[in-house]
Amino acid sequence: MKGININIPKSKTIGIIGPSGSGKTTLLNILLRLYEEQKGGIYLDEVKIDRNKTIEWYKMVSYVPQNTILLDGTIAENIAFGIEKNKMNLTLLNNVIEKSLLKEFVNNLPEGFNTQIGEKGIKISGGQRQRIGIARALYHGGEILIFDEATSSLDYETEKMLTESIDNISQKTDLTVIIVAHRLQTLQYCDEIYKLENGVLSAPLSYTQLV
Repeated sequence: MKGININIPKSKTIGIIGPSGSGKTTLLNILLRLYEEQKGGIYLDEVKIDRNKTIEWYKMVSYVPQNTILLDGTIAENIAFGIEKNKMNLTLLNNVIEKSLLKEFVNNLPEGFNTQIGEKGIKISGGQRQRIGIARALYHGGEILIFDEATSSLDYETEKMLTESIDNISQKTDLTVIIVAHRLQTLQYCDEIYKLENGVLSAPLSYTQLV
């Protein structure tokens, strides 16, 4: 990474795009504090997120990976991952189902969010699996929502629907959203887009400037 300088305003949706090998994963790992930078730093307002602040940082960040890991259980159990059934917040559960555009799908199931989805979510589609991943991230809170190429393994139509889910979240919440992608269409609803090439980050661009 060379001279990276990026300012992410609260409640904005920011896209980072670049080809394989451009440094997207490295930048994301630094942001997630899995890697430690040799110079500079990540700041929240004017407070540097060093090793002593890592746990506090993790409480603020929700992460949606490229492939969501699902349990052989119900939709509710997969969204409220790690929470016992009798301790689930059903109001919050329904809220995140709606925000991730799963409501129609769930309402059409005979057992609703208590429907079993099978091992690794084999009984549902790839897009539905990723939406459950988004709902899980929303359920567990965090003011910053990071998508790590969350649509890259999906077909065009499914990716389009999932992108609309992300836009729905950014419009209806106060979350700061960061989307890392290698396909431009994933970033069409971003407020600003940064292009990453060979470890160098561009100035902020709009979607229309990149089309």
